[in-house]
Amino acid sequence: MNTLRIKIISLAIALMAITINPFIAGAAVSCALDQQMWINGGGDGFGGPNTPGQTFTPSAPGHVCKVVVWIHKNDAAAGPLTLRIRRHDLTPLPGGSQTIPGGAIPMGLSAQTFNFACAPLLAGSPFYGLTLEAPGSAPAAYTWINSDDAGADAAYPAGNGYYRAGGAWRRVGYDYAFKVYMCRP
Repeated sequence: MNTLRIKIISLAIALMAITINPFIAGAAVSCALDQQMWINGGGDGFGGPNTPGQTFTPSAPGHVCKVVVWIHKNDAAAGPLTLRIRRHDLTPLPGGSQTIPGGAIPMGLSAQTFNFACAPLLAGSPFYGLTLEAPGSAPAAYTWINSDDAGADAAYPAGNGYYRAGGAWRRVGYDYAFKVYMCRP
């Protein structure tokens, strides 16, 4: 009897998860590019208390498959790199945080992919933000590539770049290099 009760409860939980996120059901899902700014016009160093951010506007509500950012690792001792997806009010989106160990990131220029497996849902916010954080690293351990000398703020008209040097956020007048992929059935 207890075994049957456990099986029924497990089945109910699984059905609720599929209802909440239909991508878990195993249907064919593609990972489609939705938003991007991929121009190299410079970059801003970050780490420690310094955090760059980029806003973006998805084309439609949906689940995030992955986010790719273009960075430069400047310090071999740099710690983990965390990407957070944030709502328009800067609060973190549930399930919208992924970390890559510092040792897995090569020195120099590279594209780093943060896989979200169709978990965070983008819906109900006019726009969203991406932030890169490396709090255990030196202040310029990483550089997020930006469009400063190659298109500036016009490079991505659906969002803006921001930077926080331990205090308040300030708009920087250019955009950071990113690609947001959404899950599509």
